Amino acid sequence: MAALSFATWAQRRAGAGSKPAEHHGPGDGRGGLPAVARTSRRDGVRGDSPDRRGARPFRVALRVGASVIAVHAVVVALVLHGGSSIRDFPDLGSKFSTQSLASPYLGVHDPAYLAHPPRHAGGFDGQFAYYIAVDPIHATGYMDYPFIRYQRVLYPALAHLVSLGQPRAVPAALVVVNIAAAAAGAGVLAFYLATRGSAPWLALLYGLGPGAVSVVLNDLSECVEWSLIAAGLVVYLLGGRRKILVPGALFGLSVLTKDNGLAVIVPLIGYDLLIGRWLLPIREELQVRAGRALVWGGTVFLPYLGWSLLMKVWIGQPPVASYLGARLPSSAAGVLALGRRGDVLEGLMFVLPAVITFALGVWALARGRREIQVLLLLVAPVVYSFLLGPAWYGSSVDLARLGIGITVVALVAYPELRVVTAQRLLMAYGTVLTFPAVLFLTYISLFTLRK
Repeated sequence: MAALSFATWAQRRAGAGSKPAEHHGPGDGRGGLPAVARTSRRDGVRGDSPDRRGARPFRVALRVGASVIAVHAVVVALVLHGGSSIRDFPDLGSKFSTQSLASPYLGVHDPAYLAHPPRHAGGFDGQFAYYIAVDPIHATGYMDYPFIRYQRVLYPALAHLVSLGQPRAVPAALVVVNIAAAAAGAGVLAFYLATRGSAPWLALLYGLGPGAVSVVLNDLSECVEWSLIAAGLVVYLLGGRRKILVPGALFGLSVLTKDNGLAVIVPLIGYDLLIGRWLLPIREELQVRAGRALVWGGTVFLPYLGWSLLMKVWIGQPPVASYLGARLPSSAAGVLALGRRGDVLEGLMFVLPAVITFALGVWALARGRREIQVLLLLVAPVVYSFLLGPAWYGSSVDLARLGIGITVVALVAYPELRVVTAQRLLMAYGTVLTFPAVLFLTYISLFTLRK
């Protein structure tokens, strides 16, 4: 809270007496790097060199990332001090842990499992990342939907690498990977905000928000997924529309982590190919855009399709009708289900941010803003709040992890709002609601994980 208050004060000082620098975003066709906003008197004299001005966003990004690591480390230490084990984080279920005997490291073959049996039968999604990270070859027998779980391979693969293939080190490696991903994503967003002349500490809303805390404490994959998407968005927006190879590769890796981020990636690609400003004669422009379509397809979708084909050959595709049926669009199932449950915390963590984000998108669109950031302000809340099936909204943790995408979109769009009232609205929401929600989740975790 104090960090955001200081960021608000610093932003006012930086903007006093000078007009913000003009930004040429990716939609204007110039492809140039946006100008760094003027520095305040506190930051230094007007004659600072470009190297020093460019170094400031990088230093702030490092501080934000370090703050995220420190806070998550404290949260994890508090949970462990409360009597929980780090093996509780993936929430193994006895049903899946014992439905196969193929692996010498999982289930009844694991001494730690026998000494610390699961708390209930079903478990949670983090257990499947744990199984793959421990034994990638034999984990298929411990899955509910092996084909789908192995499509989301990047997070457990990173944990397997960090643990050096040692099964006993995997629980800690899963946590380390998530904290590092949350810190990296927050640092990238802080760099973008600082470069655009906005308060960089707002990136803590991503790195320390309810979604990131829930993901770290449950060994879920959203921190890795959305940090990659955030990095791709930042590289695309700052690097110009001509440079899409790196953003495409980052988006492709995010899809191999989890695919719900396609709700942001696909509109961005469509905007880039269809709406961006035409600078060349029609024939030449169509050729250029066809080439860009090949780059996007080759970096974002081809790796996913190739990996899926490999998994189908190796694993075979089981019946997934019940899995998809619970997750496909279902007539505003998300908000309606939340209304029936009447959970105040869920409303504060998920519904209110989605409503605010969508309202800001409509407001910006009405004022003539047509940037991709504004488009995403409209798309992300609608998809994640209304157009997903009921299985996405099963618990507060599910809602918190869905809210990560809305937070990323809101932070990327924040500099484009350019009206103090709209910016203060997001800042006030983050200050008043998000951090108390983090503290509440931490408090709850001290008791729920030890049961």
